[in-house]
Amino acid sequence: RFTREHLPLPDGGQITLDWTLPTRPVVYAGSPLFGEHYPYQAPNDTKIMFIIHGLTGGSETSYIQQLVDSARRKGYRPVVMNQRGVNQALTTPMPFHGGFLGDLEHAIAHVKKKYPDAPMVAVGTSFGGNQLMRYMGSEAGKNTFEAGVLLSAPFDLDDCVDTIQDTVYEEFFIRSYFEKNFLPNVDIFQSLTETHGINLEEIMKVKSLRDYHSLFTVKLYEHKDVREYFLHSKIFDHHIKNVNSPLLVLHAKDDPIACAKSIPVDNLRSNPNIIYAETTHGGHLCWFSGVNPQRVNFYSIYSFLTLSLVVQ
Repeated sequence: RFTREHLPLPDGGQITLDWTLPTRPVVYAGSPLFGEHYPYQAPNDTKIMFIIHGLTGGSETSYIQQLVDSARRKGYRPVVMNQRGVNQALTTPMPFHGGFLGDLEHAIAHVKKKYPDAPMVAVGTSFGGNQLMRYMGSEAGKNTFEAGVLLSAPFDLDDCVDTIQDTVYEEFFIRSYFEKNFLPNVDIFQSLTETHGINLEEIMKVKSLRDYHSLFTVKLYEHKDVREYFLHSKIFDHHIKNVNSPLLVLHAKDDPIACAKSIPVDNLRSNPNIIYAETTHGGHLCWFSGVNPQRVNFYSIYSFLTLSLVVQ
């Protein structure tokens, strides 16, 4: 159960922050609730886990909710940032643009002001991990978080889109864009036909991500072309070099979406603040295990984050 906070943006847009409390187990052995977890009103200096979701959904998605549930059992106060138009209606015709970090910076500054005494760690999933790396490697992001974790983060969207072209994964992303971002906000997009020359009917016929962004995102944000649009989201060497807090980068070699070929492993390992951990299997944000496979609760993440908090 989240408590939602609506956060207006300077340009009239809006993002939301979904908060939940940490939990602790019932310790009374005779109780029928023994071992079950329950939320409690934590003090203001309780450690915060700031979670940045990927392209296909925010706090409503199962993988984010499982991450939140694991975090609160470890004593964190989790907060999920829902980007513009994700798990909420748009207030302007300008949807989420992951290449720009202004909304993320705005949300982080708000959380720090709300809980100034609370240590903060961050977890970025998929494209959220891309944003987290670029943020932690920027001047604004230095020393913001005690530690961070990237899960299945794409480093170069141009490479990744090439990799999934004409596959079921491209079909999945196009359908997700339509179902979760485009169609729920189609009424507010009507004005873009006149202001930006965007043909909504033509967009609904696309079968490739490049065509979608060429007809919609590029025109809306006045980019030169799709490659320039993707360039805004690329993780460069200077981002990696500038990370000065503990950062765990977890990736699976068989990830079909965040392709391994675009990950600069040597550069990651050259930064003493970064641990690059690579598994042979795991797909994209999966890491299933067991005879009856269940998604892994990322206990190694919490061990890393706890150690980082203790050290600092």
